[in-house]
Amino acid sequence: MVYYLGIATLIFMGYFTSKNSDKYLNAMLCILFVFIALHNPYITGTDGRSYRAYFKENIPTLFHFSEYNHTYEIGYALLNSLAKTIHNDYFIFQLIYSFIAIFLLGLVLKKTKLADQEKILLLFVYFCYRFFQNNMEFFTPKYCDFYLSG
Repeated sequence: MVYYLGIATLIFMGYFTSKNSDKYLNAMLCILFVFIALHNPYITGTDGRSYRAYFKENIPTLFHFSEYNHTYEIGYALLNSLAKTIHNDYFIFQLIYSFIAIFLLGLVLKKTKLADQEKILLLFVYFCYRFFQNNMEFFTPKYCDFYLSG
């Protein structure tokens, strides 16, 4: 939790910087990539379990991809298959997927006509979204019964 708060504060503080905003944005994108790509894949929301199981049980390597029975979108499955061909570990897929997501996020932020400070705020919102997504494990039905029973 301390890491989330520290990184969120660091990103948000970028809103108040006016010098080298582009360099600051790039630095925050790098920090965001490291944090998201290197987090423990077993500490995630409840949907993470199904994605890991899908990777382990259903995804063939690229050499056998033509035999794949489509469960998810073909592009997502192909990216999983590429990662599995490199190494049969979900963590490798997480690295590749995170890199692509952060790279595209950086491109979008740089191509927009928003002010530099607004780009930093968008990055802050994205990071907060990731925080909630990575911590939804706490809101599984097992725990919701306690809150809903009143």
